[in-house]
Amino acid sequence: MSRDASVQVLDCTIRDGGYINNWDFSPRMVRDVYQRLSRAGVDFVEIGFRDAEPAGTPLWRQCPEEELSKIKKGIQGAKICVMVDFGKAGPEDFMPAKDSAIDMVRIAVHKDKVIRALDLALKIKAKGYMVSIQLMGYPQYNTPERDELFRRLKDSLLDYVYVADSYGSLLPDQVRALVEPLVAIESFKVGFHPHNNLQLAFANALEAIKAGANIIDCTLYGMGRGAGNLATETLLTYLQQKAVDKYNVNAALYCVDMYFLKIRKQYEWGYQLPFMLSGACQCHPFYAKELVETRRYDIEDIWKALRVIKGYNPVGFDRSLLKQVMDSGMFEYGQLPEEEISRDGMKGMEGKGKVTSECETPTYLNRYKDTPFLVLANGPNLRKCAEDISRFVEKYNPVILGANYLEGTIMPHYHAFVNKKRFIQYVHTVDYRSKLLLSHYLPDEFIKEYTDRSFERICFLRGNRNKLFIKDGVISSDCSSTSMLLIAVAAVMGASEIFVAGMDGYLIPDENNSYYFYPEEDATSSPEFNMLRHRWGERTLELLDDYLIKSGRSGVNIITPTSYDRYYRGINSLIEPESDR
Repeated sequence: MSRDASVQVLDCTIRDGGYINNWDFSPRMVRDVYQRLSRAGVDFVEIGFRDAEPAGTPLWRQCPEEELSKIKKGIQGAKICVMVDFGKAGPEDFMPAKDSAIDMVRIAVHKDKVIRALDLALKIKAKGYMVSIQLMGYPQYNTPERDELFRRLKDSLLDYVYVADSYGSLLPDQVRALVEPLVAIESFKVGFHPHNNLQLAFANALEAIKAGANIIDCTLYGMGRGAGNLATETLLTYLQQKAVDKYNVNAALYCVDMYFLKIRKQYEWGYQLPFMLSGACQCHPFYAKELVETRRYDIEDIWKALRVIKGYNPVGFDRSLLKQVMDSGMFEYGQLPEEEISRDGMKGMEGKGKVTSECETPTYLNRYKDTPFLVLANGPNLRKCAEDISRFVEKYNPVILGANYLEGTIMPHYHAFVNKKRFIQYVHTVDYRSKLLLSHYLPDEFIKEYTDRSFERICFLRGNRNKLFIKDGVISSDCSSTSMLLIAVAAVMGASEIFVAGMDGYLIPDENNSYYFYPEEDATSSPEFNMLRHRWGERTLELLDDYLIKSGRSGVNIITPTSYDRYYRGINSLIEPESDR
């Protein structure tokens, strides 16, 4: 028999695919999938997790024995697995194996807890189960960590040890060096769990088989979090050519056709830019996902940030590290050397880095002393209330500052860009009568690539999100949007009162499920991320309002409907005739 034909196959669709739809698979479907996969020649089917979770947790996050027994009843099929996220279940959560429908327990663990996970595996094995350790992020282990692991594994009594390409970062020519040293230990079988961030899951699986891997993980239609996994039907198509008497890919294709084509229309997985970036930079996909979703940074900035994050070799996703990198000021300061950024040294870096023009007293300081200002943001109510806003402009004759895309609404006197991506997308839409205001972090040579118009520089330093300083016209703050930064710019220009239109907030999208009056990618951000943006906005407005009031002005006045309720001042109260009040 060829080496390929002797390889075992573990399908983990219900477990790993469950991240996509919150494990919303009916027991009837799971039983049918299990039966079909057994017919396809799959050796193991991983149904879900065994986690000691509270009531209300999805069924396949708990995998109660009575449900697993129903799945398996009357079917002489594949062995059944469940996975334990280390720390979420213990040996007390498993009955003796002879009384259980479970054949193997797989323990997923990051490197900082792997020694304790080996102890847990030993206790579960003592109950009669096969046990496996899933080495999460294994390609990121350094040499001393691997040497210590090998020493521990030699006497571990494990049945399987898995190389998990958790970030989908492996290239085919890197696989052998990871798999062969484990194969050489010989006291257990070696598994390989590929992810498809770089579209190399299948190629990497073939290399793992050549290097001696005994078992390969896969999912139907590649269903899985992010870029997804190696598709079961792809692997079986290959293996069936090597062992026609063992595999039946048509049974797996039946499942894809019957269930997963429909699920794929409802939920998204597969190749996406954030997951490709995480694979290329060898870090958890949530780092890339959140950086992309902010829409504040261009791809060069994101790439640079992910390389810095990779340098810390973090375990899993560390939100505090992401925040430190985002708050460090490295993105738009230009050529800030990575070696100058340390995890403990990011605080206090505000204002450092090389920029193309010095952040000095702006030319527009007190240019419009005691003049009302109107700031245009980009929420749907900017367009919906355009007629009333025009009446407001006619009555008060304010200086108008606008942010990003405004075409078809109100023409501003000054049109501002702070973010590279927004500048590239929308600078061509700026009315010729509007003056450009550009962040001094945008290099001259970069600006000249996209416009030959004259411009003034907005002088600000990215600082602490919880503080706002203005000295000699230079603003120090991490304003959460360009339009909020323009409120501070209006104050520097000498505004007597500052009104804002189109600052709707991120609590409730409009009827087109958008937070902008024009089609915008941000509308697809997760509800959790939009809530975070809303909280950032609230904090920024609080700082701006406090500054304005302390400087003798009336604070922030948002004159179109907004979920920042505290600052709302209805536009009709400002434009209706005095006689009607």
